[in-house]
Amino acid sequence: QKGGKIHENTEVTEIVRLGGGNHFMIKTPCGHIVARKIVIACGAYIDSDLNGDIAASNIPIRGYLMVTETLEKSKLESAVRAPYAVYDNRHVCSYFRPLEDGRILWGAKAGFFKDPSDLKGVLLDDMISVFPQLEGVRAEKAWSGLMGYSSHGMPQIGEIEPGIWYSAGHGCSGMTVTAMAGELIARAIAENDIAYRAFSPFGLSHAGGTLGKIGAMLVYSSFIVRDKLAV
Repeated sequence: QKGGKIHENTEVTEIVRLGGGNHFMIKTPCGHIVARKIVIACGAYIDSDLNGDIAASNIPIRGYLMVTETLEKSKLESAVRAPYAVYDNRHVCSYFRPLEDGRILWGAKAGFFKDPSDLKGVLLDDMISVFPQLEGVRAEKAWSGLMGYSSHGMPQIGEIEPGIWYSAGHGCSGMTVTAMAGELIARAIAENDIAYRAFSPFGLSHAGGTLGKIGAMLVYSSFIVRDKLAV
């Protein structure tokens, strides 16, 4: 409404501070933009060439999702009777919600290096282990996406250098925290609000690269064992 433009699916290849230091050039394969302020909100999807500090501070971990075929109302309600998003209290939790068209959106498990060869089957097995009455239900589609986890477990929100802001490390925090980060950074830029400084003690600590990912995988494996022992 105020004349801003959004260019989706446009990769940023380089950020250059221009002479005088008050403006930046954001380069893309098809052109460039000059701006006074930049917010880098890439999570796990960031190249170290774009900003090494942000890239090094996140462990990229895969999350998995599936959507089932449309179920008859009685079949759906035999397992899920409330129109809410739900997650369970296991260490390696599952999360799900019924969709308006009678399908179930199901999320579970985590991956560290590559997707399972039968992702649909893995997620169906998880769903049926929770709701055995859904045996025989088919998966319509399954996919994965990367989440960025910080080493300290807190969201990363702040200004990495004058004019360049960051929002990252939201793995396991949920979309509500990403919205909060956007509000905090917007108020800081537009109103000089300092509430974002509450996150300064955490910052962009190094996540350990490949060793950090292996460490996270070992912790995740221990969570699986703890869940099995609790049964």
